[in-house]
Amino acid sequence: MVRRLKQELPKTFTLREIQQLAADSKYHRRADAKINGYTFLQLVLFHSPSLMNDTLEDLSQYLEIEHSVDISKQALHERFNVYAVEFLKVVFKEFLNKKIPKEPIINLKTRFRRILIKDSTAFGV
Repeated sequence: MVRRLKQELPKTFTLREIQQLAADSKYHRRADAKINGYTFLQLVLFHSPSLMNDTLEDLSQYLEIEHSVDISKQALHERFNVYAVEFLKVVFKEFLNKKIPKEPIINLKTRFRRILIKDSTAFGV
């Protein structure tokens, strides 16, 4: 599941769109922030299957190695806030809106002459 999401995310969003979602959710307010929306998304979604067991030191080292972001564990801790949660919610909502079609793929009325519904409702007196 994570592997598929990792493949589909770049196909679904441009870097600019992710940055805009971060700005709209107030996660990323400054242009010169050390961790932008894309980097935070990479950290939270794809860094490790056991993110909750990693220490802030582990995460800051990952950011240094993989993204060339030098950030203290205190500064990283401050990034995990209500705006980060809102940002992740917005990303997933937009992802699902783009991936799940709004209209039914098959119009059943044109494909079948009639549709019979078997109902097993019972009424007691």
